[in-house]
Amino acid sequence: MKENTLVFKPVEECISEPLRKVTEIVNKIGHKAPYERLSNQEQESTLVFESVTDKISEPLRKVTEIVNKIGHKAPYERLSNQEQESALVFESATDKILEPLNKVEAEAETSISIVSPTNRVGLKMEPAIIMLDIDGNVINEEEIPEQQTPIKFDNSAVIDKYPSLTILSDIIYKLGFDVVFTESPNIIGYINADVLNDGNKQISFTVDLNGNYMSPDEKIFIPSDGVTIAIEFSNIKLFEKIVSGKHIDNISLLDLYTERDKEINELINLATLPELVNSSNRRNVISTLLRDGFQTSLFNAKKVDPQVYFIFGEYKSPNNFKLISINPSIPISIVYNGRQAVLSY
Repeated sequence: MKENTLVFKPVEECISEPLRKVTEIVNKIGHKAPYERLSNQEQESTLVFESVTDKISEPLRKVTEIVNKIGHKAPYERLSNQEQESALVFESATDKILEPLNKVEAEAETSISIVSPTNRVGLKMEPAIIMLDIDGNVINEEEIPEQQTPIKFDNSAVIDKYPSLTILSDIIYKLGFDVVFTESPNIIGYINADVLNDGNKQISFTVDLNGNYMSPDEKIFIPSDGVTIAIEFSNIKLFEKIVSGKHIDNISLLDLYTERDKEINELINLATLPELVNSSNRRNVISTLLRDGFQTSLFNAKKVDPQVYFIFGEYKSPNNFKLISINPSIPISIVYNGRQAVLSY
């Protein structure tokens, strides 16, 4: 009995005549038939795979040769060696494969480190600053003169006694000036101040912290445009404007006292009137002092003592108060009871 034999014909013989003719024509113009292109792709893939495998297998073959030379090892030793060998093979193969990538990454890091203001550990890198003079020459930092700050005089003794003066001194220092406080030897809470600009007197003013003049509140007397005006101690913004030399329209309107108040104060110490400045009761008292009946009593008092100067000895209301002369050798008083002013001496 004849054995059945399978006969395989070449592929080319199985292709029809028309397809073969087309294939020949395509080969002549540089193209290949579909089955030929597939065959070439498979060959190229195989070559690439073999090339990578050769690179990976080379270290493995070297390790195998070393193991064969030193003989067999115990199971736990073989396991250890296998782990080491695997690590060596993996690292070696990875290094070769990733070498181009590492090179690109290194170049990228170098370019980034040059441009970025932050280094690898996260510290801020300040950009270099080069200063040039008018002619374009580089200025050396060591040659730059330090800015001169005002020499602060030691006002600690006065400020310790009157801590509120710190408010004024801080404003003056902030403006770049210096100040010297001097306490009046005769009047408690009456402080003279000189503001200096580079050692030259900028402005002088007087601080009345105990209400020694005109009214019992804290105030500052500042000369301006040939006249002296009084401002509230708490009006810090106005004080800063005046000391800095900023222009203020109608500064006389900011004065706490009118010309009439100042005229009366030359004869009667209005600071002894126990009413704060601009209060309605204070205004009522001043209006009374300007009436004809009171003016007559004051005129007669000056006949007795040309240097007479009164203070408020008693004060009950705007319609009931008493003036007393401060000259003990010539005691004079004026009592007002709401109807008339009675002079006594």
